[in-house]
Amino acid sequence: MNATLPSRSVDLSTTLRDAAAKRACGLGSAVFEPNPLAYRLLVQNVVMNNLSDRIAFDFIGGGDIGTVRPDCVLPDERPDVIKIDVEGMEMEVLRGLQKTIRRCRPVLLVECDRENIHDFADWRLANGFELPTSVKHYPTNRNFLCIPEERMGDVA
Repeated sequence: MNATLPSRSVDLSTTLRDAAAKRACGLGSAVFEPNPLAYRLLVQNVVMNNLSDRIAFDFIGGGDIGTVRPDCVLPDERPDVIKIDVEGMEMEVLRGLQKTIRRCRPVLLVECDRENIHDFADWRLANGFELPTSVKHYPTNRNFLCIPEERMGDVA
C-alpha cells in the first residue's frame, strides 16, 4: 500500500513505540491516556527520548480525564489519522468522535473487541469507511484499517 503519510494524528491510547514511529515519520500527535501508570511511563519515555516537540500533552490525562467527548477537546484539530485502542470502549469513542470524523474524514486504525465486531461493522458501513485490511493478533480482538470511501483512490 502506498499512501500519502498524514501530517497530524490523534492517538487514543498510545505507547512510546507509537510516539517514536510518528516522530521518525515527521508526524505530530495529540494523545489521550487516562491510565495513570501508562501516563507516567509515557511522559517519562517521551521526555527521555526527546519526543516532546512531537507530542501535544494538552490531552494526556494522568488518570483524571473522566468521561469526555473527544469532539469537545478536538474542535480545532484536523487529524489525518485516528488510532483507537481503548479496551472495549471503541463504540463509545467513535460516537464521541462523530463531528471530527465527519469534518476531517481521517483514516482510522481501530482495535475492536470481539463483542463489538457487529456494531463496529454497522458503524463503519453507515459512515462510509472501506476496510482494506484487518489483523487478528489476539483471540479477543481484531485491528482494522478503515479508509473513507472517498480516499480509497489515494491508496495504491
